[in-house]
Amino acid sequence: MRAVIAYHDGDVKETAKALGLSKRGEQLLDFQVKADAADTGANVLTMRGGGQIEDGIRDFLNEVTHDTAQELQDFADIFFNRPDWQIGVMLEDLRTGGTTFADWYDAWQTDGFDSDAENSEYWRVWREAYKRTKA
Repeated sequence: MRAVIAYHDGDVKETAKALGLSKRGEQLLDFQVKADAADTGANVLTMRGGGQIEDGIRDFLNEVTHDTAQELQDFADIFFNRPDWQIGVMLEDLRTGGTTFADWYDAWQTDGFDSDAENSEYWRVWREAYKRTKA
């Protein structure tokens, strides 16, 4: 879900439209982005209406090209083991136009998926995003 939101550069309305969601589904996506930024640990997929998000993501992934689906999976790997607040920073920076999906994806790939090194391109992009969102 977060990777699909990121794919749409953090635009919840665009994401909801691409997933064919109701207004409730769009509100849940928006709530998730805000919850991640606030580090609440919320998971909208477990809430009433969350099933339509799962269905929308499944259908979306079935409609995109194999390469795009792979990019989304790779992007989801960026989020693996990241705290919600870090994901929130990334999604907020995407939403406000500080970065794009391509910026994050390219930085992640530049490091050969070795984003743990402090001097990696991924962490450079992340630190800049953090400065913008916390300013």
